[in-house]
Amino acid sequence: MKIKYREQVADLGKPAVAVSLAVLLSLALFQPGNAEAGTLEATPKIIINYSVNDNIYANDPDELAPGDDLVTAGYIDYLLGLSLKYQERRHVFQVNGSAGYEQFVSIDGWVEDAENDSPSDYDFVAIRASALYQYMRKDFIFDIHDTISQSRDLQAVFGEATDALGYWALYVNNVLGTSIKFSPTSRLKYLVRYDYSTLIFFEPENDIPEPAGSYEHRGYIRSEYSVTSRITGLMDLQGASHVFEDIDNDLVLGTQTKAADYSLIQGMLGLRYSFNSTTYIEALGGYTQQTFDNLSEVLVPVPGPYLGTPAFDVEDNSSTVVVISFVVKSEKRYTFTVNGTQGISTYGQNLFFNYLSANTSLTYHLTPKISARLGAQYQQSTYDLEDNCREWVWDDDRVDNTTYATANLNWDILKKRDQGTLALSVGYSYQNRDSSIDSIDDYEPNYAAVSTNINSFDAVSNVYYIKLQMLPTILLGD
Repeated sequence: MKIKYREQVADLGKPAVAVSLAVLLSLALFQPGNAEAGTLEATPKIIINYSVNDNIYANDPDELAPGDDLVTAGYIDYLLGLSLKYQERRHVFQVNGSAGYEQFVSIDGWVEDAENDSPSDYDFVAIRASALYQYMRKDFIFDIHDTISQSRDLQAVFGEATDALGYWALYVNNVLGTSIKFSPTSRLKYLVRYDYSTLIFFEPENDIPEPAGSYEHRGYIRSEYSVTSRITGLMDLQGASHVFEDIDNDLVLGTQTKAADYSLIQGMLGLRYSFNSTTYIEALGGYTQQTFDNLSEVLVPVPGPYLGTPAFDVEDNSSTVVVISFVVKSEKRYTFTVNGTQGISTYGQNLFFNYLSANTSLTYHLTPKISARLGAQYQQSTYDLEDNCREWVWDDDRVDNTTYATANLNWDILKKRDQGTLALSVGYSYQNRDSSIDSIDDYEPNYAAVSTNINSFDAVSNVYYIKLQMLPTILLGD
């Protein structure tokens, strides 16, 4: 299994290379011989980022063994990169890339008791890159896009709509796709998009569960119809197929568990109302359906009424979906957003949930060179006992109440053409998960009597960082 994972990681570079070659070929073929010369914008990047995380595995401090501490880590990103943007009348070719090293300068807590464990064991090559080609005509835009990243922060891929708090298993994520935007009439607009994504995990450095790698096909259609100058009708349709790899089974030694594959269909209708050119409210509502298959054949090993029944018989899940957004912005002054969402999780290891979420953010330019950003989010996630086949594990449905808060201050020390070329940022993020599963009393007695896998899902995590960026843009051409 480990060999296959490494081969998959090695193959991830192929889509990016293929996209780059296709883009270069398209530029050569489509550029008219008598076209005006294009513009090439080159921006070298130097990024140094120091972070401190006081709970990288999002453990509950109350359940640690005597003498153990939460795992605290300090790490530095050293990144070199380059952004290239070539544009002429109908073609845009853009590459953004940075690669470097993430060095763990300290790591403390229960993990330091692991054999031969040291901060350097967690170092890795950090990759953040994207490529984009666009062909543009009046009322028509075609693009090919590819992004790849290597990190430990799963929320960078799935946002907060996942139960995977913390900065834990190293992964590689790649998204390759294409989209078309077109307007058949002056009032009607369409976006058609397809993405193929892969998510591959490396073996963890110590005794934590290894997540399942996966790949996904996802198609998306969005249409907008201008009813009046202020009112726009919206329609969103999407479908996806998500397939997971096998994962090591921590219940029965020597076996593997198949994470449940699923297909998803979702449709939403809504309206956008524009109060003026800088303020609007948008609301969509609809329905989503997840259908699971290829379920694990592992049976419940715990004595009691569920002995011998399927251990991970995930039931099909459906939910209403609602998205409400309110946006107010003033160019070069501030942007204020409020969002509310009711949805269904799209990533899990045989564990899925429905959620209600509300968040707000404010970006405010204190001066032309100094800006501040504040953000807050509250989310309630419900893991249905029967849908997730956890009747043999938990007494009641698991409900997580999670609070997120972020603060950032950015100073553009030097600016050129209204863009920061030398910038300093400091920031802080806070996450607090209060779960209904937080003691042995919340587990089924038979499970608690024989299992060594009794966990509390409460967690509090704080991250502090300081980042220096140098982006000296070079402009060539018209």
